[in-house]
Order: sequence, then structure tokens, then C-alpha cells
Amino acid sequence: MSSSSAPLRHSLCCRRLLLRPANPSRRLPLHTTTTSTTTTTLQRVVSLQRPISTHPKFVEATIRTRPLPVAGTGRAPAVYSRDELRAVAESHRPAITGRDRIAYGLAVVMRAVFDFLTRYSWRIGKMTERQWLTRIVYLETVAAVPAFAAAMIRHMRSLRSLDTDKDLHIHQLLEEAENERMHLMTFSTLRQPGPIMSEMVLITQGVLFNTFFFSYLLSPSVCHRFVAYLEESAIKTYTHCLADIDGGGKIAHWATAPAPDVAIAYWNLRSDATLRDVVEVVRADETGHRDRNHDLSDDAKK
Repeated sequence: MSSSSAPLRHSLCCRRLLLRPANPSRRLPLHTTTTSTTTTTLQRVVSLQRPISTHPKFVEATIRTRPLPVAGTGRAPAVYSRDELRAVAESHRPAITGRDRIAYGLAVVMRAVFDFLTRYSWRIGKMTERQWLTRIVYLETVAAVPAFAAAMIRHMRSLRSLDTDKDLHIHQLLEEAENERMHLMTFSTLRQPGPIMSEMVLITQGVLFNTFFFSYLLSPSVCHRFVAYLEESAIKTYTHCLADIDGGGKIAHWATAPAPDVAIAYWNLRSDATLRDVVEVVRADETGHRDRNHDLSDDAKK
């Protein structure tokens, strides 16, 4: 047979392998519930493996990122209800152990440096729209770094130890990193960083990633507590931002300014959603990150 027929022979072999009946004893358990015509491709795929698809944390994360359309409306529900957004509140977990005090001290120092670089002020009406956007964009360019670094380390550890990651920590951390990135994609539609800010971001990311990476190898508990305290600080920032909008500050027009299309699509907001609505859902995201990292820190101590 000529060499030109080799690709055809290879294709026929592949087709025979794909069409060969599977061994029933080796089949994965199937999820027997009926799927509607509106079920997304992602949910149809993950529903094939019952042990994973029925895990509460996986179901919660899947629904969170890919909600199903409401029957009869053809539109997916919002990620957060109005009651959930109203229930968001600032909170602080006291630093009790020595490790917690180290994490809290580092978070306080980083917050102080960040406030200085972005010229932050707690006074209502003091900050301009440009200052708010500079602070938020700079915040979100580095906010996803810790979660992604932690997920990468856990991923490599899983490969070495053949650990199945039964608690889905890798999935949660990757979802957190992606969520923080979407915060950046949303606010970057309002302000693009200039050359100086881009250099600041590059330096900050480089220092934070490498420092966090090696610190995580030594003490995951301290690192997750550090991130949780940073999230507590981020919630205060977004709460202040909402107060500035509602209090007649220089960003009061955010109460009526239309939300970016990327935000409406990602959080399934109403078509007439405003920038204030975006700030609300971003703050709600940060509360989830705060609680998750406090929980991961507690788990790492066990």
C-alpha cells in the first residue's frame, strides 16, 4: 500500500475505535435526571459523572457561573437576588493566633501602601471618578494573583500525589481567580491604565506572585488568612464607593449610568442595570472570597 493511503488507514482505525461498543463494566455512572432543551453544554457534560455533579460545592459553582433560564422567560436569573445583595455586610475575623496576626499585619501594610499609591480618601465626595476607577482597576489587576497561584500549587500537588481534590479547592480557587479577572474586564471598559500605571501593575504582580507562591509552599494557612483580610478591606472599599454614589459624591451619576455589557452578561443583570448595580454585585463577590479564604485557612490548620 502506498504511503499516500496512510492517513486514510489511520482515519479508519480511529473511527473503528470510536465506534467500538464500550465495556459496560467500565462505564461511568450516569446521571439519570432528564435534561431540558435549555440546559447548557457545560451542565450536560458535567452531569455525566454523578459523583462530581452531585457534589454541593460543584453544583453551587456551576449554577453560579452558568445559571439556567427561568421557565417561560428564556432568560437566566440574576446571580444574586436583591435580598442577598442587601444582606452583604462588612465583617472582621479577629486575629487570634500568631499566624493570624502575621497575616493581618501584612494585609494592613499592603492596604496602607495601596491607599497611598491610589490617593485614597474615606471622605464622601473627596475622590473623583478618575481616582475611583484608578483604585478599582489597580486593585483588580492584582486581586486574582493569589487565587491563581494557590490553585496552581494545589494542581501540581494533585498531579504528584494522585489526590482527587475531593473538596474541589482547585476548582474554587480557579473560579475565584476568574471572577476577579471579570471584575477587571468590567471596570477596564471605563478606564484603561496609562503607561505609569501599567508599569506599577507589572511590578506589583511580579512581586506579589513570587512572594505568595513561595509563602504558600511554607504556610497555606497564613496565605489564605492574608487574602481573607485583603478581601475584608476590599469590601470596605466597595461599601465606601456605594456610600459615595448615594451620598451625592463625584460619582453620584453611577446611580443612573448604564452598566457595561460585559457585566450584564456575566452577572445576568437586567438590561437597564446601572454602574451602582455592578458595584453591588462585585462587593457581594468579595464577601464570598472573604469567607472562602477564611475557611481554607481553617482547613489548612487541621
